[in-house]
Amino acid sequence: ANMSGGAWSPDKRAAVESAFYKFVARCVVNSKDDGEIRLGERLYDGQRRIITAIFDALEKDIHKIYILKSRQLGISTLVRVLIIFLLGIHKGLKGAVVFDTDGNKQESRAEIETMISDLPTSLKFPYIKGNNRTGLTLVNNSKILFMSAGVRKSKTSGTLGRSVGLSLAHLSELCSYENDEGLEAFEQSLSDLNPDRLYIYESTARGYNRWSELWREAKIDPDCLTTFIGWWAKESQKIDR
Repeated sequence: ANMSGGAWSPDKRAAVESAFYKFVARCVVNSKDDGEIRLGERLYDGQRRIITAIFDALEKDIHKIYILKSRQLGISTLVRVLIIFLLGIHKGLKGAVVFDTDGNKQESRAEIETMISDLPTSLKFPYIKGNNRTGLTLVNNSKILFMSAGVRKSKTSGTLGRSVGLSLAHLSELCSYENDEGLEAFEQSLSDLNPDRLYIYESTARGYNRWSELWREAKIDPDCLTTFIGWWAKESQKIDR
C-alpha cells in the first residue's frame, strides 16, 4: 500500500471498489431470509448505499465512518466482509472486528473463517496461514483480531486497546457496549497516518446511550462521515403504493 497522502485518488477508488464487488460476488454467507447465499448476488439497496458512502469518504480523505441503521439490513455482515477484503489486498495490515458479546464474536469468527476458506482459488485471495485464540493471519501477513466489548467496567476493561497499530477496524452494535474505558483505549490504538486506514462504527439506536453521544459528536466532526440507513433500504420491507 502507498503510505503517503491521505485521500484516495479517483482511479484508486474505482479500482478497489470494482474489485470489492467482484469479491463479494464470490463470498458465501448465511442469510436470515435465504440461508446460504453468494453475498454479491443478493445485495440490498442499503448495502450498496453503504459501499458507495464508504468509498466516497475515502476519496475525501475521511477515514472514520459512523453508520446508524435499522435492523435486518445486512450492514454488519457487509462491513465485516469489506474489512476482510481490504486486509487481503494490502500486505501487512492489522485490523480488528469488535462485537458486543462474546457469543456474537465466536459466531461471526466462524462465519469469516468459512467464507475465506470457501473462496475459489481463481480469486487468488490470501489464504489463512495462522489461526489462534485472538485472531487470524493471512498469507500476506495481514492480521485480523476478534474482540468483544460488551462487558461491564472491570479491572480488564482496558484490554480492548492493547493491540496497537490497527489500521482497519469494525465496531459492531455499539448501542450494547458497556465498556467506555475499553473503547477509549481501543481508539488510542488506531493509526491516524496510514492512507488506507478505515474505521467503521455501526449500530442500531436503542435509545439515548454512549452510541447516541458518539453519533452526535461525529456529526459535527469534519473528519468523520455519518450516514443513516433506515428500514426503507431493503426492498422486501417496502410496500408498493
